[in-house]
Amino acid sequence: MKTILTCIVLLCFMFAPLRAQNYVSPSFRVLQSKTTVDWQEITFYEFVAWMLDDVGWNVVVRWDALSSEGVDSDTLITMRLREVPVYVIVDEVLQQLSSDITYHLTEHAMTISSRADFNKDMYVRAYDLTDLVVQFTPLDEPPATDLRAMSTGGASVGVSSFGDEFQENNQEPMEEIKLNIENTLKVLKPSTWQEFGGKGTMSWVGNILIIRNIIEVHELIALY
Repeated sequence: MKTILTCIVLLCFMFAPLRAQNYVSPSFRVLQSKTTVDWQEITFYEFVAWMLDDVGWNVVVRWDALSSEGVDSDTLITMRLREVPVYVIVDEVLQQLSSDITYHLTEHAMTISSRADFNKDMYVRAYDLTDLVVQFTPLDEPPATDLRAMSTGGASVGVSSFGDEFQENNQEPMEEIKLNIENTLKVLKPSTWQEFGGKGTMSWVGNILIIRNIIEVHELIALY
């Protein structure tokens, strides 16, 4: 039952603090700004120029990778959208070009390429899951409180008396929760993880989960 609860909560709330933090970064502020476009058969190259000149965002296009998807600088785009975020326009443009074309954001630029091209690279990201791990770590028993010490002004003695015991007694539940998190994440693109023949790995530093995998896995994680 505890395993099921952990997985449900993980799917609902995991990485929400990280996502909120990313959205206030310059890259996401640019992509969330709203604009209107009315394009009749503009070229893909003109779209890239629009991103640079009108939106004010750097775009790196991996032309060789796109050519394998039948897309080049002269591929035509027709679109009419009113007062929508820039990221919606980007998504629609890439969908017109090919469902196998996507982008990767950094702090200062957007790289556009094929999914196959991106999936050749491994990306490392760290996710702070402290809130998730701590919230669902059960207490084995209520913390011991020394009322006599508190009544004589020694409250700090009463509180500190259970600190080491709490950490020792709850080490096993914490490890179980972390294992549940790992198993839940491995459902995302199983073949990319090391246990199933891929190169993806996970490791913990305290409650920080460090994931090394293809960009598509990180994008799937960000959806939760």
